[in-house]
Amino acid sequence: MTPTYADYQRHLHHQIHCLIGESRFDGVIVVDDRSFVAVQHDLRRLLHPHTAR
Repeated sequence: MTPTYADYQRHLHHQIHCLIGESRFDGVIVVDDRSFVAVQHDLRRLLHPHTAR
């Protein structure tokens, strides 16, 4: 990873957290140290109401 890309990632991380703080998203999934399956479950739960039946 180049220093430029690392700076970009830090800036993106900061901007996303700013948007979350402003409640700009309908749903937010916090990953932390959770398993992929747990995160996937939350994602499916958030998206389910928006899918065709």
